[in-house]
Amino acid sequence: MVDRDERRRDRRQKSGVQAFIVVVSGKDGAIRSPRERVKLKDVSPSGVSLISPSVRPGGMHVMYNDLMLYKNSVELVIDREGEKDLSIKGKVVWYDKLEGMSEYVIGIEFDEEVDLSLLLDEE
Repeated sequence: MVDRDERRRDRRQKSGVQAFIVVVSGKDGAIRSPRERVKLKDVSPSGVSLISPSVRPGGMHVMYNDLMLYKNSVELVIDREGEKDLSIKGKVVWYDKLEGMSEYVIGIEFDEEVDLSLLLDEE
C-alpha cells in the first residue's frame, strides 16, 4: 500500500545520532545562530527529521527572519570524535510541535545528497 501523504523521495532510516543545528541568516550569511543540540530522528540521503528544543536557536527562526522577508538556511553539524566536524547545508521545509512535549520535529532538505552512513548510529 502506498502512503498518499508520503512526500519524501528517498526511503528513511531511523537514527539517534546527536548533532547540532545552526541557523544561517538569509539576508546576511555571516550572521549565524549559536549551535543548538538536536537528535536525529530519521534520515535519508536527501534530508533528515530531527528533534529540537526550539525553532529559534539564539533567537533566529529556522525558516525566516523576523519580518519574514528572507528565508534562512541551516547547517546540521555532527561532531565526529577525533575528526573534523561534518557540516551539512540545507533548508527547513517543515516543523511541528510535538504533542504534549516542549520539543519540535524539524524536517530539513539537504542542498546535496549525503552518504547515509554518516548520519546513522554506529553499531
